[in-house]
Amino acid sequence: MPQSRFSPLWYLLVSNNKNQHIVPACYLKGFLASTAPSEHVKNKDFELGVYVSSPDLKSSWQMKGVQNKIFTSSYFYDLSDQTEGRLVVENFLKEVEQKYAKALRSFIKNNFLSEIEVDYVCNFMGTMFLRAECSQKSLQGSIDKLVEYLRDGMGETRDFKKYADGYKNFSKKSILWSNAGRIMKDFGVHFFINNTEVPFITCDNPVIREEASLKEFEALMGDNRCCDMTVKNRAQFFYMSIAPNFAIIASKFIKKNYDGYPYINVFDINIPFKFFLLLKEKSKKYLV
Repeated sequence: MPQSRFSPLWYLLVSNNKNQHIVPACYLKGFLASTAPSEHVKNKDFELGVYVSSPDLKSSWQMKGVQNKIFTSSYFYDLSDQTEGRLVVENFLKEVEQKYAKALRSFIKNNFLSEIEVDYVCNFMGTMFLRAECSQKSLQGSIDKLVEYLRDGMGETRDFKKYADGYKNFSKKSILWSNAGRIMKDFGVHFFINNTEVPFITCDNPVIREEASLKEFEALMGDNRCCDMTVKNRAQFFYMSIAPNFAIIASKFIKKNYDGYPYINVFDINIPFKFFLLLKEKSKKYLV
């Protein structure tokens, strides 16, 4: 019987890293329910989770633990063209998540983020956009089409195979070198403090990327007190809920000299509701 080229340790690593979070547990903890479902209220050992529903809201809201398999996918970030470096993306994401969790704890304690903690949150937001299942499939799909064009032009030559090998797992590897956090900061980062009874929610595609005119963005914000009226062209903005009362938005439409910068107090229920509608539209699997 032929021997496997993989060691027992390799199989152990595969087993321990099978269910990889697409929406990480550290992020979901920002949306933990405050009380257990009625059937578990008397169970002191019950671990609180998050309430989940379908994007069309036709299913009832059910509590799921943050480690539930609904938030994961088998070997999703594994680099199949690597052996020793198979988990490099997964390990990189863990480091990003740890720094984000530290920043979130700091905000809960101090109601404030230091400059380095803002960097942690921005980097997390950027990687959340790239690591989402829809982003990964879209980018790799485009790359695979490019490889097909190369095959048509070059044939199954040695040079083609060299090019094709370089594009394997391109979307996953892009997470490592994209510097997405820096891009978010370049847009201009601001934080919503939600003072309404309508919570910020999230979903399986947590980061919204939209293009808008200044007029459209004003309508989303509810007023123009924080809007930069000098921006004339259409521009993109990014949004991510962090907790029911806390969210981040990266946008050139928002000026940087308003009272309380970079924190925007939200008192209009239309703002969390409008972002809820945007997330509902982007969601493919579940709302949280």
